[in-house]
Amino acid sequence: MTWLPALTVTGAALRTTQVGGLPQGVVQLRVAAYLAATATPVSNVRSVTVLAGPPPLVGSSRLNDTGIDWCANETQNFLACPVAGYPWQDAQDGRDKTHDDDSDGHAGFSFTKLDANGNPLAASAASWSCVRDNVTGLIWEVKTDDGGLRDRDWTYSWYNPDAATNGGSAGTADYGDKCFNTDRCDTQKYVADVNAQGFCGAQDWRLPDPRELLSIVSNDRVNLAIDTTYFPNTVASWVWSASPVWLPPELRVVRVLRQWRRLPQR
Repeated sequence: MTWLPALTVTGAALRTTQVGGLPQGVVQLRVAAYLAATATPVSNVRSVTVLAGPPPLVGSSRLNDTGIDWCANETQNFLACPVAGYPWQDAQDGRDKTHDDDSDGHAGFSFTKLDANGNPLAASAASWSCVRDNVTGLIWEVKTDDGGLRDRDWTYSWYNPDAATNGGSAGTADYGDKCFNTDRCDTQKYVADVNAQGFCGAQDWRLPDPRELLSIVSNDRVNLAIDTTYFPNTVASWVWSASPVWLPPELRVVRVLRQWRRLPQR
């Protein structure tokens, strides 16, 4: 997988913390930048994403490709591959090369629409509640624009009172700008509300880690850097992850992600 250069978000200064040799702050910046290149940081409020099931993606998990299915030279993008003098580019290998079929998602991505009970739907379905990533096995919520629990405009503060996973700071309870259940607008409450609803047939939703958020980033585009055919109502916004690593405490909408069973190798 080849990284594009990190985008610059005005006013967003980052500290990077080494985690397993990876500068996690930089990873989170890329999530924010690709999903929200025009977002303006706002203290303590940001979007939230939750997922259900097993532990976060680990080294043995299958990964999505970058979504880049074109090549480039020194001055131009979106060129047909190969490009003389610029060998071994990202688009020439991986799923974006071997599974470049837009019938189930852009390039090498493979998604399945799910109804409110978690049942698979046809790719042509006009209404769906969740999306299963057939490569990673993760299941994501699809945001709404109806003023309900999962509305795209709600914002939350990051809050995790579990000392074993919060990195030494619980964050701030009920400091979001607005949400459906106005008694508490924070990530812990949102996760609990989605689980109580049994959304898409699951009750084990959780916040994703930065790697899981990165798994649906389509690096061939910006603002929005995601396949909006499967993820409508996505907002250009900062998004919370489960990571307690320091970042400027911005907040916007919540995207919910759920971990599904591991799928057989295709």
